[in-house]
Amino acid sequence: MDTAIIPVVVIGVGFVAQFIFQQGITSRYDYQCDNCGQKFSLTPFAASVTPHRFGGGKFASCPYCGVRSWVLPVPKQ
Repeated sequence: MDTAIIPVVVIGVGFVAQFIFQQGITSRYDYQCDNCGQKFSLTPFAASVTPHRFGGGKFASCPYCGVRSWVLPVPKQ
């Protein structure tokens, strides 16, 4: 087996694990825009690839006002 493929496999497994984890998170939380205050959901893929902070904040674009900023998670009702 070629050892050059090992990093590719490890990165792929990491992305799959992150996607599965984000499916659980996105089913329980919405995100609230700091600019307009609207709550919105992110797809598991979008939640996986957006930059994030410790504590759950994500750098995402609000679908209502279009501003890209740090959004905070809020429990779904």
